[in-house]
Amino acid sequence: MLSRLIEVIRTICEITDRDGVDMDMPTRECEAVWLEITGKRGSSKRQKVRVIDYQNVSELVSDLLVKIRRVNNSVDSLAQIAKSIPDRELPAYINKEDDGLKLVHEIIVRYITDTRSFVVNKEIARSICKGFVEEKNSTQWSTSSIFQVTNFKANRRFEIDNEVYFRPVSMEDHKRYATVDTGKHVGFNDFMLESTDWICEIICTGPKKPQVMFFIFHEPIKEVVDALNLTATGRSRFTLLEHRQKSRYLPISPVASWGPSCKDIYSGGMAGEVTLDEKKIGEFSRNYKMVKRVSKESRFEPLRLPLERLRMATSRRKTEDQLVDYVIGLEALLVHDSKKRGITSRFKSRGAAVLPSEDYGTKIDRKEFMGRLYEPRGDILHGKKTNKKEVKDITPRGERALADVIKWYYRAFEKANKLEEINEELDKAMIDGGHN
Repeated sequence: MLSRLIEVIRTICEITDRDGVDMDMPTRECEAVWLEITGKRGSSKRQKVRVIDYQNVSELVSDLLVKIRRVNNSVDSLAQIAKSIPDRELPAYINKEDDGLKLVHEIIVRYITDTRSFVVNKEIARSICKGFVEEKNSTQWSTSSIFQVTNFKANRRFEIDNEVYFRPVSMEDHKRYATVDTGKHVGFNDFMLESTDWICEIICTGPKKPQVMFFIFHEPIKEVVDALNLTATGRSRFTLLEHRQKSRYLPISPVASWGPSCKDIYSGGMAGEVTLDEKKIGEFSRNYKMVKRVSKESRFEPLRLPLERLRMATSRRKTEDQLVDYVIGLEALLVHDSKKRGITSRFKSRGAAVLPSEDYGTKIDRKEFMGRLYEPRGDILHGKKTNKKEVKDITPRGERALADVIKWYYRAFEKANKLEEINEELDKAMIDGGHN
């Protein structure tokens, strides 16, 4: 395959030299635009940049392949070799229209992109051929989901589990996601990143199936925001900028960041910036691993509903509805084994036993807090009048309480297999006076 690719490249060099074709990477001039944030004020900024014109690259390669086929059979030979390497596990309808020339087209476009000009470079050609064969023979592929993260700040860029990456927004991001033609007015509906934004990239690997490619980002981003909500207060917004299959050769376009499947997702229900220092970054990483285990291991199934309620609350428009979500999540753990009688008492006593004293005060303080949290639930669900000020005051603490209780029960599940066992031990400890 390498020798055929080199032959094609040499033929292209001969043709372009003969016809006087400029084979430098086609680019176009435009302006990157963004919103520069200073304090609480923002102003639009723009900077002239040159970006690769991939459409022109593709058209140029198509024209060159037609010319080569008139001169010799090197392109057809390479096409036959490329076509003979099937996509493992990929449904037939993806490949049945490929005549081999499309694959050659992708290989040549990749070669131009890597060399940035048309010269014979055997090392790059060898790398292209090796990657092409490995990818076509693989039964899996990877996807990349890029999210804009607003209302978020960390003391450094970081990664979690070699699959989630956080970094500050850069000029390369402005060039990729927010450019306009030189001199064009930036309209109200034109998209712009902000200078204080962060970028979150999630890399996922899964079976080589189209449905996995297009929808694989839904669960991972939920796990990221769940972990962030368990880690820190505040409300960061995650907006999908791009979701693409990381193939260098399969001509599958990125998924656009619009439509019902691409709605913004938030990390918390309460307003405020999410700020992570070194300690919080470590906690975020641990919580992410925890959330992944909860979603995959059956022993942690009782924690799934509370986590779901914690996430559902972030999309509620009314504080009362958020409070109900938090209480239902707490009920699922604290009074899962209770009948109608004694629910309130156990909700308060078990919650007081679980919540950390450094954040919630003495045992009496904690019981009082759990009572205040539980009391409005019934009135809200039955449409009765509530003390709105009390609900507004208690709800933010309810969010943190649910997060803390989820983490406590996760640790408890490391030693027990059933929720009933955990609550029985909790009751015994309270009787013995083990919780202050």
